[in-house]
Amino acid sequence: GGPVHMSLQMIHSISSSHDISEENKIGGLLLSQNNNQNTVTSAALNTDRAIYYNGDIIEAANAVEEGILNRDDVCFYAGASCWEKGQLQTELKRGYWIMC
Repeated sequence: GGPVHMSLQMIHSISSSHDISEENKIGGLLLSQNNNQNTVTSAALNTDRAIYYNGDIIEAANAVEEGILNRDDVCFYAGASCWEKGQLQTELKRGYWIMC
């Protein structure tokens, strides 16, 4: 894969029943899912939970401490392997990866 970036990453989920201000307070990038090649929809449309990447780690910790979020709703990761645009496709074409 690509280079390993040593930084703290966070994935968190928020129930749609939570106050929208709490969702915005933590922030992050709403992860989407592809239903087909022409449509990208939010994962929140098919579940009662929205899933976010990163955001304010301190606000997430405070939300857990205050009982707004369950500690199982937040995951932390140290480091990430990242690819440049088109890098993975090139590696697949060159046979560096085996598709299952």
